[in-house]
Amino acid sequence: MVLELHIWGPAFSLPSIDAQCLAAVAYLKQAVPGGEWVLVASSDPTISPTRDLPALCDGPTTVGGFQNIVEYLQKFSDGRWDLEANLSPIQKADSIAFTSYIGSHGQSLLDLSLYVSTENFISITRPAYSQFLQLPDTWILPPQRRAEAKARTAHLGLSSLDIDTANEEQKRDVNTVPGSEQIPQSLRRSKQTVTSLLKQPQHAARFQLDALIEGFCEPLQDLLARKKYFFSNEYMSSLDCLALGYLSLAIVPEVPQTWLADTMKEKYQGLYEYMKNGVEDCFGGKIDVKDALLKKPDNPTNDARPTSGESKKALPWREPTQKGFTSSGRVVLQDTFGSLPLAGIFQQKVLTKADSKATTHDKALLSSSQQRMLPAVFAVGSAVAAMASYLFYSGFFTFSTIQDDHCSVPEKRSLSDMGEAGAMLATANFRAAEVEMARMQA
Repeated sequence: MVLELHIWGPAFSLPSIDAQCLAAVAYLKQAVPGGEWVLVASSDPTISPTRDLPALCDGPTTVGGFQNIVEYLQKFSDGRWDLEANLSPIQKADSIAFTSYIGSHGQSLLDLSLYVSTENFISITRPAYSQFLQLPDTWILPPQRRAEAKARTAHLGLSSLDIDTANEEQKRDVNTVPGSEQIPQSLRRSKQTVTSLLKQPQHAARFQLDALIEGFCEPLQDLLARKKYFFSNEYMSSLDCLALGYLSLAIVPEVPQTWLADTMKEKYQGLYEYMKNGVEDCFGGKIDVKDALLKKPDNPTNDARPTSGESKKALPWREPTQKGFTSSGRVVLQDTFGSLPLAGIFQQKVLTKADSKATTHDKALLSSSQQRMLPAVFAVGSAVAAMASYLFYSGFFTFSTIQDDHCSVPEKRSLSDMGEAGAMLATANFRAAEVEMARMQA
């Protein structure tokens, strides 16, 4: 059975807008023979056990995440598709360490450049998503992924790249000065000095950004040295594939704020040339969205087809199936379920346990069980909402209103308003009162 690699759609002339997806494409292109796999730009994270792409589908088994895909291919092929086979024990240890290093430091730089930066996100990143996403995903997924990127980089203190956040912080700082609200706006302008200019958020952020870039690139530059790849001049490793994914997204996109690409081109020429050669070898040159999403007129089936003719370097694209409303609704429902406090913690623990201990088959079963659980969760949530609506409608819960800055007097309610038991008590009290009245009159 042919393996299916599902990724986020193409952007910036690259096969995918996601670094991990690019790394998975590069690995399969180098390790798996042609005809054994196809590439699907489904942009559907619900098919993955990790709820994110890339995902490798092998019949009923689905593996999510670049590292999990690499390990699955190594075991599935009995070592024939293992790019680490020629590495020494020391090199394998270095590969593991640098894989973790690239995933953490490289992701922060991409988050800041493509998502946190308001200008880059609005002018480049969000329009790129709209080229391959369907409605309503075009409204949901880009802001969601930007929010995730901002949360991942919040500890870096570089919120000034987000114009909205920077303006809010600047207004808050001004308003904290005693009596500042009494000063006319025209008199608040201070004379700019070199010190004050350097203290402005955009300039202070640039110093931090340069330090982050240096911390990411220097170790990679030293490891690469003058070799073609990190560990050899002859063959790539999984580390090369991962580095290619992050470096290509850092340099190739033509964004308005080019601080990341400019610094890499100027100071790390070796990594820049390494990236250019890797893009040509693994991705076959520039990729257009129509290469991944459209069918040829003379090929109405969903068979895999390479881009740019029949070049050996071309990728085996297969047209993705159209997502229905149910699939899009599942994305929203999963995100809503994951945002609930207890449900989100439970889901995170389950996924973490699956990634650390479970086998690939167990992870596939976990994904399918989660999808089967969604209708039940939706039904329970609907029942709770219906019950709450009924209680409010029946008057069991009431809200007091505030008018003219005075709280309204709570409505007096009789025993008969308290259900059947209240009605019985009200009747009993009434009869007792009648007896007492008759006795007094006698």
